[in-house]
Amino acid sequence: MSDLNYLGLMFDTHFINYVDLSEKVGLASFNGTLKEKGWLHFRQNGKSLYLASRPVVWGVSWETLSDLGLISGLKTIDIDGKLFKVRLPKGTSTPHTSTRGGFELPVTIGSEWDTLFSLVHSGEHTDDIGAKLSTISYSGNLGDRRLMTHRDHGYGSRSWCQELVKGKAVAVQRGYMGVHYLVTMATGNTSIASGWRPIIEEV
Repeated sequence: MSDLNYLGLMFDTHFINYVDLSEKVGLASFNGTLKEKGWLHFRQNGKSLYLASRPVVWGVSWETLSDLGLISGLKTIDIDGKLFKVRLPKGTSTPHTSTRGGFELPVTIGSEWDTLFSLVHSGEHTDDIGAKLSTISYSGNLGDRRLMTHRDHGYGSRSWCQELVKGKAVAVQRGYMGVHYLVTMATGNTSIASGWRPIIEEV
């Protein structure tokens, strides 16, 4: 990802809160994050990109997000007079052809998810296995607990991503066992572990 810089954690009062966003995109009926929230603010190619620092809602399926235009940026919203597209992060760098999950698989290397989180995550992992298998250089100061990228820290820790597994009604999720973990799940899955962690990108 060219010309990418992390500008810091922006709190809801300076942008949009999770409740208002859920209402704008049609997800107000789903359970949402009640703990500390905020947005991870990046700047890329002269435009702002905001990644939710926690899952915004959980128990939502990939299919529902697709029906609402929230996968690849079809949905746009107005925030303080500026137009933004709302989409999922990209969890792989190449097409995923297997339902196999794991830590730092070849398809995840260089992905948008890994690139963004390498700038904000501290590298301190909840599980020893996650720490031992990590080869990513992390430069941030936020851990799995604050980012809710591990199942021990709350609902929605498996964040839906854009990619479908080739030839199957299965989509990629990241998190759950740690920030650099990949798991695949049926697109209709609505368990409390399945979370919506959107990117809001300036148009």
